[in-house]
Amino acid sequence: MLQESSAIFYRPKDKKMHADKARASFVRQGGDHFTLLNVWEQWSESNFSQTFCYEQFLQYKVLSRVRDIRDQLAGLCDRVEVVIQSNPNATDIVPIQKALTSGYFYCTVRFFVFSDRRLYSIETRTR
Repeated sequence: MLQESSAIFYRPKDKKMHADKARASFVRQGGDHFTLLNVWEQWSESNFSQTFCYEQFLQYKVLSRVRDIRDQLAGLCDRVEVVIQSNPNATDIVPIQKALTSGYFYCTVRFFVFSDRRLYSIETRTR
């Protein structure tokens, strides 16, 4: 969803104020991840309605792609027997923040410089 985040909202020239108001209604404390999570939750509560997207100035095709990716990830989790659990307390964002930041460490890299020629080697850091 993060790759698609810039394209989820649209802002028609003739309805800029309405689009900005609709986007502001999705904003949640904690940053963009939680805003996007709120978009997902509200769209799923509307049974993935195309009308909801139109009324809230959301790109239906982008959200459909996001749903497809989520379904693929859920299928992979089922295949390797990973249990998917929802956050029991929707107002407590700490578990979600921990899950997001724990994934950042797998994406860190080290750069090495060899001699004066400045040849770089990239090493992905893993456990």
